[in-house]
Amino acid sequence: AGLTNYQGICVDKNDLIYVCDQANRQVKVYDPKSGSIIRFFGNKTLFSSLAYCAATDEHIFVTDPQGSCVHKFTLDGTFVQRFGSETSSNFSLPLSSPRGITVLPDTHHILIADSHNDRLVLFDDNGQFQKLIASGIEYPESLAVNTKGDVFVAMHDRIGIFTQRK
Repeated sequence: AGLTNYQGICVDKNDLIYVCDQANRQVKVYDPKSGSIIRFFGNKTLFSSLAYCAATDEHIFVTDPQGSCVHKFTLDGTFVQRFGSETSSNFSLPLSSPRGITVLPDTHHILIADSHNDRLVLFDDNGQFQKLIASGIEYPESLAVNTKGDVFVAMHDRIGIFTQRK
């Protein structure tokens, strides 16, 4: 179906499937029933690279490891913003090769595996830094979260689990 080097995959509220096509530096959107490409967005000018994606009710977030940032799009593929590569008073160390990304179910905040900085970083859905979740995690690559909010982190040689404290 035109994929030569796909990376991440996510599904939106309408069950449309978004696939990160690394070779073409595009996000391809597939119909789940027919398997056909509905549309695609992005290009080699916008993305330095792309790895993983996550969907909220209104947006798709795509990590760009070489660009050391995250791109935010509407569900129809319109570019909204880029974040994570800039510093601020409360975010002094920008993202470096972000890879895994997931949406926390209770807050809709965006959790990012900041691979070269060996940490997990939390942003709100407007791209504003919220807090450092964990550091000293050797090359976090991929993330998943369950309905309870427990976070699963795939690393170089193991899986880490961070549970919600009540």
